Amino acid sequence: MWKNQQFWLKSNQIKSTYFIRVHDPEYNIFDYRSYRNIKRIISLEHEIGLHSEALEFGNAVGEDAESILRKEIKTLELLFDVKIDGSACHGDVSQYNNLDFWNNRKPQDFGLSYEVYHKDSEVFWRSKYISNYQGNHWKYYVNGQLVENDSRSVWEHLEDDKDERQLFYNVLIHPRPWYRVHWRVD
Repeated sequence: MWKNQQFWLKSNQIKSTYFIRVHDPEYNIFDYRSYRNIKRIISLEHEIGLHSEALEFGNAVGEDAESILRKEIKTLELLFDVKIDGSACHGDVSQYNNLDFWNNRKPQDFGLSYEVYHKDSEVFWRSKYISNYQGNHWKYYVNGQLVENDSRSVWEHLEDDKDERQLFYNVLIHPRPWYRVHWRVD
């Protein structure tokens, strides 16, 4: 599966950004498999971004959220010898919303080019956006607004809209529902 997906992406000249969580309890970026897979993603010339949880993690461990964000960025940059240009806030079931971190801050303050959900970001607010959530359920947004009753998958959107000109999609897919396949190295 992995090889077929990568061939499809490359043959259609599609680049992806893989937003990596530094604190995820289900995978460890220092683990052999995770490390090797992330290095493989980089070798395929995809972007590595940060799936940040600075506010939530900072509150959980009693540290400053700005300091946590800087550490998350530096960890990925040092470990994988890449420049982290972008961030996408992680959302979880918690009293802290990582989006609130960006209310009075700009990505550039942290050496980032963008934060996907930031109020000034073109990525989310001026595009078609699809995300999976709670397993294998899909949410679809146009210009930052949730489209009610549209739970088509990424592939269904691509098939349904294949004749549309200048189609611009951003897709967020979490590995958890496809954990065994997504992180396996063939």
